[in-house]
Amino acid sequence: MYVVLDLETTGTDPDLEAILEVGIVICDDNFDPIAAFESAVHWDELMELEGNLIIPSSVNDVVLEMHNKNGLWDESYWSDATLRSVERAAIEFLTKNNALGQELVGNTISFDRAFLHKHMPKLEAAFHYRNIDISTLKVLGNKFGIPAAPKNPSAHRGVSDCLDSILELEHYLSQMGWVR
Repeated sequence: MYVVLDLETTGTDPDLEAILEVGIVICDDNFDPIAAFESAVHWDELMELEGNLIIPSSVNDVVLEMHNKNGLWDESYWSDATLRSVERAAIEFLTKNNALGQELVGNTISFDRAFLHKHMPKLEAAFHYRNIDISTLKVLGNKFGIPAAPKNPSAHRGVSDCLDSILELEHYLSQMGWVR
């Protein structure tokens, strides 16, 4: 079993930024998705209404444009889910799917784990301390001449990015001869 996680955030610094969305996909040993969880977290600190767009006043332009385009700002603003309620729901999802204590899988998963550690420590503690970082395979593949995985245009949404990460992981494992 593999547990792939992706967070969408307001930026890159867990001490200064917030989690906007949690996406989790549980896969079987063949990387076939068997369950998915996604929830936007309510966030309105430092936000202003400008027309129909909700513009966080302290967020950099790249993140602002990305989450306006994918609709996450609006979804997060209108969500009634708190960090604690999303954290509890994610742990319940892992428990229901017998996925507690599994390694955490994802692209640059240390980024996501740092946000979990800061903002959702109970969820972070629900995983094994080890990570399976797809970015490591990507870097090693590049150094050893393995072709890059086909790139899907990222939706920058939790579950969608988890599914893209699974495809990328399968690509590198296949190229390295590690797939069962």
